[in-house]
Amino acid sequence: MPRHPAVAYLLLVRRMTSFRKAAIITALATVATAVTPTASVTVGKNIAIAGVDSHTFKSPQQRITVPSGRHVFFLLIKDMRGHPYDTPEGLEWTLAPNHRYRIVGEFLSNGQVKVGLDEDTK
Repeated sequence: MPRHPAVAYLLLVRRMTSFRKAAIITALATVATAVTPTASVTVGKNIAIAGVDSHTFKSPQQRITVPSGRHVFFLLIKDMRGHPYDTPEGLEWTLAPNHRYRIVGEFLSNGQVKVGLDEDTK
């Protein structure tokens, strides 16, 4: 404990300054993330998201949150027997801010895959 009151005051000001800096940085980070509008995307049965734009996930995802705007999705779809089918060319969709979407797909009788993006109203 310092013997002189001026030294104690100086130590208190130093601590307050560090606290103020941390508070300002935290507040700015919160505002910055709140400003960026996002959209959430979930997938239907037997579908997983393998990657978005130029990012490939380590494991396929069932639900992701991305910034709103135009994105290219790479999907992994399993047929009724569980055999995987990937979309090598990617599917491009534009997502609106603060919306929830669901990717749905099905195998057609001719062996092709039909995939679509629906707005999730739940």
